[in-house]
Formats: sequence, structure tokens, C-alpha cells
Amino acid sequence: MKTKIAGRQAALAEKTSSGDEALRVLLGRNYDPLAGVINWLRSGHPAVTVDERFGGQAGWHRIYLLKKRRLFYLAPKSGDFRFAMILGDRAIDRVRQGAAAGSFEGLLRDAKRYGEGTAFIFDARSFDPPLVTALLEAKLAH
Repeated sequence: MKTKIAGRQAALAEKTSSGDEALRVLLGRNYDPLAGVINWLRSGHPAVTVDERFGGQAGWHRIYLLKKRRLFYLAPKSGDFRFAMILGDRAIDRVRQGAAAGSFEGLLRDAKRYGEGTAFIFDARSFDPPLVTALLEAKLAH
């Protein structure tokens, strides 16, 4: 019975407006690593805003912005999420010179390149908070 209730709560959170508590319920144990990165971002950049949207096919997702600049996209699902961001060449060079350079090269090889930059996509299993923080630092610096 408890699992049915939790499943219904997660489904409701996935379909309705979010808030951090709904995000916590929806992601379960995968919330804490993501919350750590978001809290780091908000503490260093209090002007960061969140644009929440609900689309038919994509479902509920958030766009984290600094002024009008898109920092990353977050699409939560029950027990999982998709975290996506695009970095320009200068930000990529900065990551290559930083402490996360070792784990970054493999990620860069697998990333997709677009006209506006290189896309880095993580899910709950591949999400590495120190690496994602390094990517965000580089993006914010350029």
C-alpha cells in the first residue's frame, strides 16, 4: 500500500507544478547530489532564477537562468532526471585547465557538438557533482 501511495505522489509531482519539495519527492535518493549543486549555484549567484514549464511530451522541466542566460535544463522523472547544459569553446578550455580535466576528456569525447556549443547531458547515474560544478563554474566565467 505504501508503494502505491508513493507512486501516486511521484506521478502527481511529475504532472503538476514543482517546487523543491515536489522535486525531492519525485527524485527520492537521487535528489541530494543534484540539490548540492543547485545550492552551490544559488549561494554563489543569488540572482539565479528558475523558469518552470510543463510540456505535453517533455513533461515538467526547469530552466535555470542567470538574467536571461540559460545555465542548464533539468527534466525530473520518477527516481531519475535529465540535466543538460551547453558550453562554449572558452568554457571548455577553462574546464580542460582546471582540476576536473581528467574526468572531463572522456565526457567531451562523447558530447554532441552544436552551433551554439557542446551539449553535456547527465542522468542520475552519470551525474558527478564535482564535475558538474566545474562545468557550471566555467560557464559562469565566460
